[in-house]
Amino acid sequence: MLYFAYGSNMDRTQMAFRCPDAVPVGVAELKNHKLIFRRVADVVPEGNRDSKVTGVVWRITKQCLKSLDRYEGYPRMYQRKTVTVLMDGKRVKAMMYYMVKGEVETPSREYWKGILRGYFQFGLEPGQDMLKPNSNVSDE
Repeated sequence: MLYFAYGSNMDRTQMAFRCPDAVPVGVAELKNHKLIFRRVADVVPEGNRDSKVTGVVWRITKQCLKSLDRYEGYPRMYQRKTVTVLMDGKRVKAMMYYMVKGEVETPSREYWKGILRGYFQFGLEPGQDMLKPNSNVSDE
């Protein structure tokens, strides 16, 4: 199964801990969506045709899925859905988590740094969505 990670699960170290059998497949973009923070990362549909969320596609096992479900608070905090992402110029179907509800809120500094580590590990340039929380990331 392919899994599109756009938040802290982009970080190789965190994924190795949560899902030791997960294998990164590549970098992908989810078009017509934007990254927001509800204390943790979430994506929401965006009408702007240029909007996109960059993330990492992982090949995961059933055991990985169980572990991720626990970590993501599925089904109470996050739900799962299948999305089409663009990877290496090809459309690929992958599962992703999206938040059920929550108010927009600044992420903790440690959480935000974990996401940035994932960007850098995969040679990605953080987008404007990731840079905005920088100035007001909470210290919790």
